[in-house]
Amino acid sequence: MCGGWEEELYGSTGGGMEIQEHSIFRALSAERQDELLRAARMLRFRKGDLIYPPGGDFGRVYLLGEGEAMIGTYSPSGTRRMVLMVVTAGDLFGDLSFAQGLAANEGDTFAESLTDTRAYCVSTPVFAQCVREEKEALVTLLAYLTRRLYRSESKLSELAFCGVGERLVRELVRWGKEVGQVSKGTLVIGKAVTHEQLAAMVGASREAVTEALHDLAKKGLVTASRRGLVIAERLSETLN
Repeated sequence: MCGGWEEELYGSTGGGMEIQEHSIFRALSAERQDELLRAARMLRFRKGDLIYPPGGDFGRVYLLGEGEAMIGTYSPSGTRRMVLMVVTAGDLFGDLSFAQGLAANEGDTFAESLTDTRAYCVSTPVFAQCVREEKEALVTLLAYLTRRLYRSESKLSELAFCGVGERLVRELVRWGKEVGQVSKGTLVIGKAVTHEQLAAMVGASREAVTEALHDLAKKGLVTASRRGLVIAERLSETLN
């Protein structure tokens, strides 16, 4: 763990409802559920804390219980970073390579909390053993990873074929649908987000994102307020 302000062991009783309510956990036998709960730890992070840095703290599977975090990577020069995905409550991340002999993530990604977060972690070997021996859990995990793959393929397609403005719109629409609060024809992302963070999310320079945001603001599609980032629901219509 890197940057967490609290860490505690999590036993087989009390707390951790996010684990017990997860579809993969529910697909496990009672014996495997108990084994997983005994091995899990609960971690807390403040906004901006690294959950794990590039090349460090691997061999763990994380379940985000509360808050949001981003999974990202750095450019070869180390001067720029790109957000590969934003994970929210209920998402799994970390070392998800379970096949024997298959190299785990080579350590070029990092996880950083976007808000105050609570996460649970367990070692990859323990998680893999629990899931491998349970057919229903394995199928549920496969379905989850397939959705993640589609999500990643969609982002790669956007990087290849869409300009900065369209990538930004797609990211804002996606983010708004996932975490936004509906309010009078708008979606409010209730957190401060910098132009640099948005640039990392769409794989562009901060200057290009600033220009695209100004264009959207002139059209009344995106505004920044004390409530956070306010997105007009009609923003998605610009993609048609």
